[in-house]
Amino acid sequence: MAILVNTKRLNLMNTGRYVVVTAAALASLTMARTADAQADIEAANAPRRAVSVAFGVDISHDSNLFRQPSSAQLTADTITVAYVGLRLDKQVSLQRFQLDVTETMNKYAKTSYLDFDSLDYRGAWLWQLDSIASGTFSADRKESLVPFEDVLNPGNITRNIRVTETQAFNMVVPTLGHWHLQMGVNQSTQTSEIAVEIQPDFKAVSHEAGIKYEASSGSSVTALLRSTTGDYINQSSSRLLGTGYQQDESEIRVSWLASGKSTFNGRLTWLDRSQDGASQRNFSGVTGELIYAWAITGQTILNFIVKRDLVPFQDPSGSYIAADTIAIDPTWKFSDKTTVHLLASHTNSSFDGYASTASPRRTDTLNLLELGATWAAANRLIIGGSLLMQSRDSTIAAFAFKNYIARVTASYLF
Repeated sequence: MAILVNTKRLNLMNTGRYVVVTAAALASLTMARTADAQADIEAANAPRRAVSVAFGVDISHDSNLFRQPSSAQLTADTITVAYVGLRLDKQVSLQRFQLDVTETMNKYAKTSYLDFDSLDYRGAWLWQLDSIASGTFSADRKESLVPFEDVLNPGNITRNIRVTETQAFNMVVPTLGHWHLQMGVNQSTQTSEIAVEIQPDFKAVSHEAGIKYEASSGSSVTALLRSTTGDYINQSSSRLLGTGYQQDESEIRVSWLASGKSTFNGRLTWLDRSQDGASQRNFSGVTGELIYAWAITGQTILNFIVKRDLVPFQDPSGSYIAADTIAIDPTWKFSDKTTVHLLASHTNSSFDGYASTASPRRTDTLNLLELGATWAAANRLIIGGSLLMQSRDSTIAAFAFKNYIARVTASYLF
């Protein structure tokens, strides 16, 4: 029996976009894993329908909303997120069509100026042309508040809404025996209400092509080349950032089903990034990840994760972040209705590359611990809860913080 690793849940950072590897990326991971656990329980307790409607509420209390150091006056707040979504999932012969449209209301009990409503969607056509080729057309949109730990100036509590949109096409063509050709194109856009200089808004197009060998056992090796061209948009002229970038990646992926209880998934990537009009900010290096999934029993799965990322960082103190993460991610399934999970991670981040100031180099250490559970209270009613602790130390004291988040969730699908 092969172990299926949920790489969406375990993926801590996407190096192809501007996502700073800080508490923001890891906090979004904990939110995503709760949704994934709910989806797993829904799949086990309710048959898939072609059309369904989802209602949900997420109430969380954050002890340090603005991610400020302990020396500052901390702001605690309770955030209520309510949503309604329409889901379509229809199989027509060899074709499968999916659509998920969600309207979300975000309300802050004390800092009401942060309130906002968002419309998110994801649509996909999973196409297949007999045995000749298969692939996916997809488009998605996500609207969110820029995390306060990602702002350049600590103490900045201005509301800033960010919208990310992605359109993608990929195709897999079986060739001889166990070999497959892969290709794809992806367009992504990020726009913000207020320019964030360390993560400037952009429009980027990526192309990739590769070859995959898949053994009869299910293990596989994939070699990929990826090229991304991006333009900065809506940026401030106060920094020498250039007008855009070119990023080229050479990647090897390995998935090894070592046994019925053990699976290894790995990636090793050489990344080369050049900045148009700001060559001093160019950088290159090795990134990668290794995930070991161990099914200790039929109800207990333990994931070990080791990861290295190189992330663009547009600031006078550096050009990129080198982040090394180690994490452990066990899940216990006590029954078809109840799942408990734990996540513990440790990340060291150094801010490297070109610096236009003589300030000391910044290094951060981020620790995260989360415990959560989901329960299928009824056939389509899912209740969840979690406790989260984040702590970041930094060589620049203003960027250090600690916070606690308690969360309860409920969702109903009909």
